[in-house]
Amino acid sequence: MRDMGSMWKKAGIAAISAAVVVASGTAVFLIKTAEDSESYRQAASQKEEREATKTEGEKAIELYRQLLLKDPELQSTSADHPKPRFALADVDKDGILEMFVHVTGDSNGTTCKFFVYYRDGEAKKIQIEKGGVGIHPEKPEFYAAYAHMAITMEYYRLEEDGPVLLETLGYEHDEETVERLGLDPEENEKDRQRVEELEAACVSPRMVSASEANLEEFLSGEGKETGVDDGIWFDTYEREAPSSPQVPLTQEQKTLMSEAMEPVFARLGPKEPDFDMETADYTDEDIFSNLAYFARQWRSGLALLPEAGEREGREYENPELAAGWIDGKEALRRMEQAYGVKVKNPSALNQFEGIYAEDGEMEVDYLDGPPREFEFGFEDCHMEGENLVIQGTYTIIRDWVMEGMGTMKAVFAPKEDSLFGYSLVSASANR
Repeated sequence: MRDMGSMWKKAGIAAISAAVVVASGTAVFLIKTAEDSESYRQAASQKEEREATKTEGEKAIELYRQLLLKDPELQSTSADHPKPRFALADVDKDGILEMFVHVTGDSNGTTCKFFVYYRDGEAKKIQIEKGGVGIHPEKPEFYAAYAHMAITMEYYRLEEDGPVLLETLGYEHDEETVERLGLDPEENEKDRQRVEELEAACVSPRMVSASEANLEEFLSGEGKETGVDDGIWFDTYEREAPSSPQVPLTQEQKTLMSEAMEPVFARLGPKEPDFDMETADYTDEDIFSNLAYFARQWRSGLALLPEAGEREGREYENPELAAGWIDGKEALRRMEQAYGVKVKNPSALNQFEGIYAEDGEMEVDYLDGPPREFEFGFEDCHMEGENLVIQGTYTIIRDWVMEGMGTMKAVFAPKEDSLFGYSLVSASANR
């Protein structure tokens, strides 16, 4: 019996010990739960305090950032340029920034622009003309203008209830177009003068890519203005300053490099203001198309074409512009060297639309009149590895009138037998 009692006694002690452990564990759990709840309450309180102390400017910037990241209308549909661009400026001079957003589409028709502003705790937006914008430095006013054959402009005043459209203007550049469309020449000229008057009084905000770096720099805290557009928008490429020294290029090299880039920009620029291409993807048709572009240029003496000679018995519409016949084989060789690719079926050149070739010669018959033309600014030329990188600006000119401008980046690989010592590897643009 003593043994049995001893056993029950031990069991009782064990049970009591277990109960104490369980009770103690429960107490510890309850204490921790209470501490966590208090921690959560303190965190929530601190968050409320932070929200309460935010300025209206900070609230606006936070909402702008959310819109850029999440609003479906502000998301680019371009595979080449998946990020929108934005500019920040204080349009109404009240200390709270407003935002312009350029959304690149998969075509010119789907590209658009928005004006975003802050009112009553909300970020609101309206769609505006997709071209350039300008802000009046003293008045709460801005314009949105688009240049494509004709000029169209919307002029707004930012009031307490939001933007108010004050004027809608538009004019044609060309007198023949005015006549053909049956427009009133006096009204057309009146709108032209008014557009120039409004543009002259305004400054253009600088657009930057919605990269993480730019979001952090411009869309944090109370925000930061992106600055004034000086025509050189290097931020678009999000590049660091080159570690290599600048590479000196002769004027002849710059001219030939510009000629090599021209057909690329002429084919892609009007349809895709933002594009990125590589010549490694070129087909025979791409080379033929570039050659056809040179053969149809309005100015004579393009160095990327062989020297031309007249063919007896051949008459041209404009003898001063027509350069005659060139060696087709040599022309193709120069194209191959300029773009770093090999033509697989040279004989197909004879059947390519826009090119007339026979007996190994190709006819060069320049257009009588100026088509779209490009001017390139070589602002930064440095080496990255074995390749030469050029960054700068490009300007589109049509009928001697500026149609648009943007930034460009071109990469060239050294090539000894090329006319200018390099071949084009890639080109990109952002307008």
